[in-house]
Amino acid sequence: MIRARLIAPTLLAGLVAGTASGPAVAGSTTINDPAGDNVTYDSESADYGDLTTIKVRHSAKTVKITVAGNGGDGLEIYLDTRAKRSGPEFLVSWESYLSEVFLSTTTGDWEVAKANLRCSGARLADTAGSTTFVIPRKCLAKKGKKPQRVRANAEAINFYESVARDEAPALHTFGGWARTG
Repeated sequence: MIRARLIAPTLLAGLVAGTASGPAVAGSTTINDPAGDNVTYDSESADYGDLTTIKVRHSAKTVKITVAGNGGDGLEIYLDTRAKRSGPEFLVSWESYLSEVFLSTTTGDWEVAKANLRCSGARLADTAGSTTFVIPRKCLAKKGKKPQRVRANAEAINFYESVARDEAPALHTFGGWARTG
């Protein structure tokens, strides 16, 4: 019995030490958006521009946003990095006929302040059913300070009507925070 009392605390201390020194785990959040809540025009399929899931993964080096569903003509992802400031700080955008990711700063009223910022390392993967953006955290830094948390709003856009087809979670609303691990 004395031996068991000595082994258990030693084992527990080893497990805690091993956990504390392990690699950081990215924080993540998921927005589930109802299917069929999109706006379609004329001869488009019913799911055109219908977003279903947005996952934000925030690691030590990048913010990764995966949008599932049908992005329509393109996607706009609004990123909020400062809770005390009204609205998003950044806009990540992509148009379906281009293979580039565009990063802009925004004003508190969801408008572009400075378009097409330089962001070395930003990339995009567009596959059937989902689009993934990877943005280096350094590109989201304000005054040299990288964000500790990020939350998102996604819009499937329509070039011809200049309106959002679908917004997740809703118009000018963010999902939950994803903190760095």
